[in-house]
Amino acid sequence: MWNRPLHKEQLDGGERTALLEGKEHLLVTKNLVPGESVYGEKRISIAGDVEGTKIEYRVWNPFRSKLAAGILGGVDDIYIQPGKKVLYLGAASGTSVSHVADVVGPEGTVYAVEFSNRSGRDLINMAKKRTNVIPIIEDARHPQKYRMLISLVDVIFADVAQPDQARIVAINAHQFLKNEGHVVISIKANCIDSVAPAETVFASEVEKLVTEKFKPLEQLSLEASTIRKRPCDCNRPAAEVTLEIGTPSGSPRTSEEFERVPHPVHPELPSSTTTDRRSHWYAEEELPLHYMNEDKARRRLRPGVGGTHEQEKIFDAPEDDDKDLFYNKMPAVTPRLPKTIKKYPPPTNLYELIQQNLESIVPAVYTILACWTRFYQIGKAGIVVWDEAHFGKFGSHYLKREFYFDVHPPLGKMLVAFAGALAGYDGSFDFKSGADYPEEVPYVAMRIILALFGVGMVPVAWYTSVELGLSWRACHILTLMVLLDVAWLLLVYMTSFKIHFLILNHSGPGDAQMSSLFQANLVGNDFALNPLEIAFGSKITLKNVGYGGGLLHSHIQTYPVGSNQQQVTCYHYKDNNNEWIIKQPWNAPAINPNGELVFLKNGDIIRLSHGPTTRNLHSHPVPAPVTKLANEVACYGNETVGDSNDHWVVEVVDDIRRGGRSKVDRIHSLTTRMRFKHQNLGCYLRAANAVLPQWGFKQIEVSCDKENNPNDAHTYWNVESHWNDRHFWHLNVAMMTSNNALIPDPDKEDVLASKPTDWPWMHLGLRMCGWGDQQVKYYLLGTPVVWWMGSASLIVFVIACGIYLMRLQRRYNDFQPGEWDHFFYVAQAFDLTLTFH
Repeated sequence: MWNRPLHKEQLDGGERTALLEGKEHLLVTKNLVPGESVYGEKRISIAGDVEGTKIEYRVWNPFRSKLAAGILGGVDDIYIQPGKKVLYLGAASGTSVSHVADVVGPEGTVYAVEFSNRSGRDLINMAKKRTNVIPIIEDARHPQKYRMLISLVDVIFADVAQPDQARIVAINAHQFLKNEGHVVISIKANCIDSVAPAETVFASEVEKLVTEKFKPLEQLSLEASTIRKRPCDCNRPAAEVTLEIGTPSGSPRTSEEFERVPHPVHPELPSSTTTDRRSHWYAEEELPLHYMNEDKARRRLRPGVGGTHEQEKIFDAPEDDDKDLFYNKMPAVTPRLPKTIKKYPPPTNLYELIQQNLESIVPAVYTILACWTRFYQIGKAGIVVWDEAHFGKFGSHYLKREFYFDVHPPLGKMLVAFAGALAGYDGSFDFKSGADYPEEVPYVAMRIILALFGVGMVPVAWYTSVELGLSWRACHILTLMVLLDVAWLLLVYMTSFKIHFLILNHSGPGDAQMSSLFQANLVGNDFALNPLEIAFGSKITLKNVGYGGGLLHSHIQTYPVGSNQQQVTCYHYKDNNNEWIIKQPWNAPAINPNGELVFLKNGDIIRLSHGPTTRNLHSHPVPAPVTKLANEVACYGNETVGDSNDHWVVEVVDDIRRGGRSKVDRIHSLTTRMRFKHQNLGCYLRAANAVLPQWGFKQIEVSCDKENNPNDAHTYWNVESHWNDRHFWHLNVAMMTSNNALIPDPDKEDVLASKPTDWPWMHLGLRMCGWGDQQVKYYLLGTPVVWWMGSASLIVFVIACGIYLMRLQRRYNDFQPGEWDHFFYVAQAFDLTLTFH
């Protein structure tokens, strides 16, 4: 199709690309936007199939496009066809890209990548009318920056004219090129090596591509002497080479074979030398186009005798071929690029070994230093130190598979148990603070295993900073901050809870912190023996459904404020004070204990009698001790003394198994959710995690809420009930609730107490052991330089963001293309990490 000779009258409108013969021999492409030219090129119109319509073609000038020159030079196939997807690297202002867009047509797509802002503006303007062109103003060395914009492509054409062009093509092909796809690359010898012979440069570039698993199919050299009106950099052969690389199925060629194709010979010319025929071919061509003249071209001075480096003088020229000038305006800094797998021959000496593994040596050195900082004299103290008392005890629970509850997430304690299991610990030691370790407890091995996680953080910090694209200096600073400070990395938080529940599958001391439905699944729990349906006379425990809710509880202590009656609270541990008996209201006839059971239903009026004290659950118009807008709930009277303020109306919400209220005929344990409405006041029994003062033992306040909010889960109660698949969130809120209750009394403040505002500025350290004369002493204090730098960097970051945003508002652009997005991405990653930490 490419070299199909046609006359103008032979065009039928179906050809997207054709070679027209005549006085002027022209390569043309079917104009995707009729009536519009891109760079002042000649346009040719022919009559369309419908009378009165025309089809327009654009002349593709080989002197301004190496791709066009390759087609006219006789390349067999450039693999760019209608409907194909093409990745064009080095799109410049879009001269050649516009013709490629014509070729692929509206069904195809051209992803045009260009680094220069100036050329990028022209490229974007061209793409506004050719909607099958997607302009990407980005550095082709970093394909990860535009990977979200590009799908797999059929063909890659590369014309970036850079010394590392082969590698640029390879990393883009590995990421975007389809299997059995093709690559067309234009190589300028002078841009790669201005001294070596062009043939040597071409062969070297081909070899680089072969090592990246490409198969060369065809090579075409474009000699400078064959192109008229084109300035040449020097007397060497011109540095334009088109190399087709691909893997077409069934191809007989091997990676070592490619065909050299001569320039086409005009059929009407007499037989003569190839050079003469070429000269005649181009000599008769008169195209009305403007050219880059000698005064505007880039001049290169060849190295002198003294070995001076090549010098360049750059002039502003709007040609496709000078796009490499904009790359050369950038500072000569080698950017960090995505890693590719390199295969080296076996090293013959230590120097070669170091050079081949240089990227791994730095993190290896940091890892060795991390081992020293974490393991040095780790077993010197043979006593239980600080958090070993806390975490060691819970690690023992894991090894014995006893359920427990604690205010902290389980990951750290599971790691302690894991270290103990590896070290051979059986879980029998109680880890009392300051106690000597017995011989059977392998505490040194456990400390070493746990310290390994701190060691691993150091190389993780290095590789994380590298992947985020930070500078080498920033990578070293960040890694040193982790190396020289004590920190822990929060990983697989939710997964740790799943493992937590799988391991702790036996009933234990922390059962009451969780719902009764959850407890029913623990080995050793007797909930399965309970009667299903609740009746008058039943002894029950009531669980608040709201997050962090506990068991309805009372004890003999009275309120020091308000009514001075017996306290009613929510309690997170099991004891007899959680037991209540369901009884008839005062004015109802007594139930025959030997008669038929009367089951509890929606709308029943009941009294709840506290089992140990026989007092009745009671409310009256007295403000609650903490929630002043609600009524106080207390215990009042006994078996014979009471009033109508002891009456509560049962309102069913739903049942986890049976569904809505209409489907609940009787109250079931574990699954039925209900509310208790005070018959006289109309308020609802509620426990909303308000913590009572010390006189209430820091338990949860129970009040009677005057607002009727049917969606308030803190007014829902179950007879030992809960709903499935909510264990994780329930446990987290329970931890937060218990943790919030750990408020030091004013008279017990000491030097160990600290506030969050103290932590960034290192106002206080932490004594982790006793201070006996013969005792090894531990004092926890973050490295001041690391912590102060980290805190100060947050302030500097906020100020810097403010300055950059203000400058952007005033049209000052301090960032290269893509740099602001990368800056913002890194900031988001670190801010998210800090927030979760």
